[in-house]
Amino acid sequence: MTQILISDVYETIKGHLENYLKTGDTKTPNRGRGQRVPKKNSRYALQTDSENNDTSSPKKNPQKKLKYTKPANDGNLVNLVQNKYGLGDESDREGSDDDDFTKTNNVQKLLDLRGENKKLREEVRDMRHEIKDMRKVISNMRDLTNVNQALSELTKTVNLMRKPKTCSTPSSSSSSSRSSSPSRTPSGSKPTMEPVYVQGCDEDKSGELAESSNMVLLCPGIQVLKAQKKMLDTC
Repeated sequence: MTQILISDVYETIKGHLENYLKTGDTKTPNRGRGQRVPKKNSRYALQTDSENNDTSSPKKNPQKKLKYTKPANDGNLVNLVQNKYGLGDESDREGSDDDDFTKTNNVQKLLDLRGENKKLREEVRDMRHEIKDMRKVISNMRDLTNVNQALSELTKTVNLMRKPKTCSTPSSSSSSSRSSSPSRTPSGSKPTMEPVYVQGCDEDKSGELAESSNMVLLCPGIQVLKAQKKMLDTC
């Protein structure tokens, strides 16, 4: 029996009285976690076995992805190439009754294509070698653009060596003695050859030879340009 306490509020007392008038019992309903009915259980409790079987849908396995398989034989490769570029006869593309003849024909065509591909690669390789050789020839021709000038300078140098040194000055003699005397080199190092300038009567010609920075020593007393030296080495 429910006891009504003085501390109960008006709404609580009113609820007890209304429950007694409706049900004839003053016992209040139990409340708590144990009395709660889950929604899932209540939903299945209202359904019968037949309804449950009808509404339930079995799980479907995920669809497997189709794997791409490459063609194994040469005939399929030839057919793919022919269909892509429109090669071969229409009867071959549509297929013929004689499978052996078709396979043999396809293999032969594939071999022909491979042979043509090999020839083209060889031609490309030969052309690359020709281009490389032509570049070498062009570089050599650039170095030999001044052949006449090289010959004239060699002739002038030889003529200067043949003339007697009659008008040499003290400064020129000292410079010639310094150039002719060997330079001292530290022990363990190789001596380096310095270019020797020819001192003659014509000071302008010797000055022109000394001003050139691209001169190299061809032999004692003779200097030439680097390009001329390279030309003489190749001859």
